[in-house]
Amino acid sequence: LGRQLGRQLGDDLDVHVLRFSRPTRFGEAYGSIFDGPGSTVYLEANCTAIAMDGPAATHVVVRDEQGVSHEIAADRVVVACGGIETSRQLLFCAASGASMLDRSATLAAGFHEHPHVHAGTLFVDPDWLTTKAAEAVVGAAFDIDMTPYRVTFALPADESDGLLSGSVMLSLSGGADGVAVDGRHSTAVAALAELATSRSPAALDVFVRTEQRLEPSSRVVLGSEVDDTGVPRAGLDWRISPLDVDDIRRVRDRVLTRLMGVRALGAVGALEEPTGPTRLVTGGAHHMGGARIHESPDHGVVDADLRCHGTSNLHVCGSAVFPSSGWSNPTLTIVALAARLAHHLAGGTR
Repeated sequence: LGRQLGRQLGDDLDVHVLRFSRPTRFGEAYGSIFDGPGSTVYLEANCTAIAMDGPAATHVVVRDEQGVSHEIAADRVVVACGGIETSRQLLFCAASGASMLDRSATLAAGFHEHPHVHAGTLFVDPDWLTTKAAEAVVGAAFDIDMTPYRVTFALPADESDGLLSGSVMLSLSGGADGVAVDGRHSTAVAALAELATSRSPAALDVFVRTEQRLEPSSRVVLGSEVDDTGVPRAGLDWRISPLDVDDIRRVRDRVLTRLMGVRALGAVGALEEPTGPTRLVTGGAHHMGGARIHESPDHGVVDADLRCHGTSNLHVCGSAVFPSSGWSNPTLTIVALAARLAHHLAGGTR
């Protein structure tokens, strides 16, 4: 598919194929692997404290569904939670006396996401929508194992010119009848009618997803309310800067300019501002940052081995350690970090 689209698009854009995993119950799929010789899995064990004795984590306190607390001692402790929950656990630990965790004042700071925004409409020749490549572009294609997939378009890495990474995804909006052909769109529709066909053009919604610039004030905080275990709930102050909005606009304009130059598409775009009353910027549930990796304790929370600076045996694994986010989903990077950390803790080298 990538080669087929590449022939249509030339070398002007990077074509990425995204596979969407089916919903998976990890206990059913992998429980027998993890709960076996050498390891034990405890469910419904909510972490309420990480006990520290100087630089060493001595044990973890957990509370079960009946409200009974238990202590689990270990030579090494790994916090491997979601991006927000990791910051919450470390913030609570730091507030309980482990001040070394926030020596650099970067703990829970620099939270980042992948800003997603609808930023325009692309009108294409309806004949193109009957091609196999179009199925993948608009999200109607299935792999041989019936896994759904689709493609997204990005600029080649060597053409960034200081622009952070981003991609453009197209979705079928229901055709031109589903789009308000007002002053923003009428010129594009007329131009496409002359360019491609006398029939009504097909309308594709343009969605942009970008990397976010590091913003220290974008952060996770401990809230004033507590959960059922007595631990403060997390609060989130996610900041999107004017530079982020400009990145969204620049990625969209540069990618669409090249898509509109593809003869097979017969495309004309009607662009819209990425912000405003009708332009809602959302996230992709890709929670990253807050326990940033850096070789210096003055600029990060964990070192190259994912060990918290100032501690001897407390590690963090997950998207919270990302120093930057790129534009793609974070899951595979998290898995790679987990495999790397497991190898290190087992006595291997990095």
